[in-house]
Amino acid sequence: MRKIPVTLKVLDAVTATTTSETVDVGGAYGLSIQGVRANDAGGTSTFSLLVSNDGTTFITYNGLITNVTNTIGQTPVRAASVAVAASDGTVLAKVDDFFGFRYVQVKVTETADGTHSAYLHYYV
Repeated sequence: MRKIPVTLKVLDAVTATTTSETVDVGGAYGLSIQGVRANDAGGTSTFSLLVSNDGTTFITYNGLITNVTNTIGQTPVRAASVAVAASDGTVLAKVDDFFGFRYVQVKVTETADGTHSAYLHYYV
């Protein structure tokens, strides 16, 4: 089976706390999010993934696998959000391949300033 990569820019240089449009990820795998912060003097951009099975009622997904350093013996670190603080930068987080939801939204919470963009990447 051929893997077809999909990358969607779901938030494009927003300047306030914003939630993306709903994306149907039914049948997808390898889901990850990338958050980008730019044009800032301070503050924080915090990115979270909201999930739903009915496309109407969303909750925060508390299982983002973050890109933190740990030892071989440790399990992946899971979190409800990932953040870029006080400078331009990028964060990445992966969703467990056995996720059981159909719809997602990406939310960025702004503290102070900056522009915030977010990408969803997955395979179908």
